This record gives sequence, structure tokens and C-alpha cells, in this order.
Amino acid sequence: MKRLILLTIVALSLMAVPANAASIFGIAPHVPDRTQSQDDRLASTGADNIRVVVNINNVRRSDGTYNWTLSDDRIYKGATAQLQPIVILSGLTTWTTQTSAQWRSFVDAIVQRYKPGGTFWQQHPTLSVQPVVWVAGNEPNVPRFWKGTVGQFASLVQSTANVAHQEQYGAKVVVGGMSPSNGVQYLSQVLPRVKASSIFGVAYHPYAPAADGATDYVRRVRSTLLANNMGTKSILIDEVGWSTQDIGEQAQADRMQAFFKSMHSYQSAWHIYCVLWYGFQDSNTGSGIGLNNFGGLFRVDGTAKPSWTVFKSFARL
Repeated sequence: MKRLILLTIVALSLMAVPANAASIFGIAPHVPDRTQSQDDRLASTGADNIRVVVNINNVRRSDGTYNWTLSDDRIYKGATAQLQPIVILSGLTTWTTQTSAQWRSFVDAIVQRYKPGGTFWQQHPTLSVQPVVWVAGNEPNVPRFWKGTVGQFASLVQSTANVAHQEQYGAKVVVGGMSPSNGVQYLSQVLPRVKASSIFGVAYHPYAPAADGATDYVRRVRSTLLANNMGTKSILIDEVGWSTQDIGEQAQADRMQAFFKSMHSYQSAWHIYCVLWYGFQDSNTGSGIGLNNFGGLFRVDGTAKPSWTVFKSFARL
């Protein structure tokens, strides 16, 4: 009888957690560009997602054609490790007749290239095709990244969705991630201007001094979605992290532990699609902010920080 009860418990537990359940945790790499060994190491933890930034200014030539060399390399490395790309479509700062036309052409071209069955996969038939999520813009509430109005950014999002859906059935298009400063307020002005049926969700960068503050940002994003009758839409945390230069290595690990635990517990209720840690390995060539140099899970010399152990423990959940 005891054996029967034990077997029943084991069977129920296996039913509750699908064998191929995807991990929500992944990495948003910063400079310098990641290597194949880094992607392989990330995938070995059970992580499923990798952020890939594609800036229109880096791929669009003056004659209107595109150079996909850098983005091909990033997608190839991720696909080799069977990591799913969260593709950030970025680089446009204004919305005029000319730039909006350039943007629509860019979106059409990149979706044609990386969608399942697209030209990239046709050129690499031995790779396992990885589904792509398209994120429209990046931190539009930061003037350096977006000089247009809220309404114009909403037009960029809607145009991205319209073009992507024309080119790819079931395309997952996401509102670009907001910086935390006034991000929730900005998002609340964007969502009423976007057709709910055309987007998969919203991205957000919940940087905060402590883990509870980061969690509160995500809670407010969920509330904003509910207020706009978008309660079933997903939240993509495509940047989050803490710099060891500011708080030390153990504090970084502790805050990751607390925030990841919170996101894992709210995954279903808040429709958390992914949580991407900003930085894989520290760099002495990063630009500007401390996270670019000291936000990684590994030191410059390649040795692991305590946060790597924490990351691995959550990535396999």
C-alpha cells in the first residue's frame, strides 16, 4: 500500500511539471559580444532565452539594403546552443515620414530573415529553428533613445506589429522595455494607443536599489496591463541586474536570489514570460554605466561570482 501511495505521488509530481517546461531565466548580454562557449555554458544550466539587440543603424546600408553579419552571428550562436532569441529592434529615435518608412522596411526584412522558415534558417538547415520574440524599441522613456512623443512611439509599436503579422503568422510582438524612472507612467500612456490584439506583451527593466523594489515595478506593470484590459498579456523582463562595483559580489547574489524567487513564484499569476539578467561576464571595455563593466555573473578573468551559482539554481527550475 505504501509503495502504491509513493508511486502515485511521484506520478502526480511528474504530471504537475512538464518534462520539457521552459525556463523563464536567461541572459541579456552586454559588450563585448558573447562567444559560443558562453552561450553553450548558459544553455547547460537549463536557461532558454538570450537577448539579441539589432540596431537599425548597424544593419541598414545607405542604399536601403541590409548587412546581417553581426545579427546572424548572434542568432547562430544562440541557435547552436538551442537558446531562443528575444530580439530587440532598436536604433530609431524619431518618427517622421522618412524614418517610419525606413523602420517598416527594416521590420519586414528582419522578420523575413529570422522567422521560422526565414532566409537565415534556410541558409543554416542543420540548426534547430528557434522561435523569435520581437521587441519594438528600447527604453523610449529615455530621451537619448527616443526623441519623439509617446503617441509616436505607440505608432512605432503598432507599425512593428502590423508588419510582423503580415510577414509571420502568429508573430509575438512586444512593447519595448521601459527604464524604471517614469516607465510605468509612460507605459500607461502607450497601451491605450496600441491594439491589444496585435501585441504579445510588454517588456520592462525593473532596476531598483533592492529586490523588493524591482518586484514592485513588475507588480505595477501588471496593474497597468489590467487597467488597460490586457490582463492576459505577458511581461518580459529583458533587463535586470545589480553591479558588484556598487554593492559587492555577495550582495549581488543575494538580490538576484530574492528577485528570481519572487518572479518564479509570480510567474503564472503575472504572466512572466522571461527574466533576463543584464550581463554574462564583466568587461573593462563596457560603455557608460557600471552594469556594463560589473553586472556580470563572471569576473573579467572568467572566474565565477557567487551570483552564477544562484543563476544556475533558478535556470533549471
